[in-house]
Amino acid sequence: MPKPPVPTVPGVTLPPMPAVPTIPAATLPPMPAVPKIPAVTLPPMPAVPAAIPAATMPPMPAIPAVPQVTLPPMPSVPKVTLPPMPAVPKVTLPPMPAIPSVPMPFMAPPPSA
Repeated sequence: MPKPPVPTVPGVTLPPMPAVPTIPAATLPPMPAVPKIPAVTLPPMPAVPAAIPAATMPPMPAIPAVPQVTLPPMPSVPKVTLPPMPAVPKVTLPPMPAIPSVPMPFMAPPPSA
């Protein structure tokens, strides 16, 4: 990316920029040797038993027998006979009186446009 031109001020002359001194490359001392870590020897793993012995459960105690319960016979329910329903008399209503028309100004239809 090109640098933008530096604006100049009339009547002002700047001295030339001094040269930037070159910095010599830094010389690092050689890296010290990494000490070798000796290999760790683990003891042999103990042998896993081939089969785990099955747990021995004590025998289940016998469940006592529940005695049979005999229920007495149900007493017979006497049959109830209902008397016949009395006839309901038919009621004839008089005709409805005509409802007088009440004027409601607030319910007037909107004026036609």
